[in-house]
Amino acid sequence: MKITPIHDNILVSLVESNKEEVSQKGIITALANPDKNESAHKGTVVALGAGPAYGKSEKPKYAFGIGDTIYFKEYSGISFEEEGTKYKIISLEDVLAFEKHGNTKTTTVKKGAKKK
Repeated sequence: MKITPIHDNILVSLVESNKEEVSQKGIITALANPDKNESAHKGTVVALGAGPAYGKSEKPKYAFGIGDTIYFKEYSGISFEEEGTKYKIISLEDVLAFEKHGNTKTTTVKKGAKKK
């Protein structure tokens, strides 16, 4: 992935689940509305922006890091797909909650840092 978010934006890989319903007799059926994805507001952090938000002078301090799961507002950010994976770029303001996964890095990316 060569995309790096700017300002206080966050790049997330969307977490999708293929939910199915199981009847009392054990018959598996698809959801009534397959277009409605209940987990579309959840994603894994891929990259964090290193600059301040528009009109602010301080760099963002993230309570979560790369690899953590975040929950965000329904209509936030922009969505796109690359190599079969769905991504979204959202603002820090749109993050509602997060789940820490182990020892993840919570600092911002330094300016001019090279990605491997």
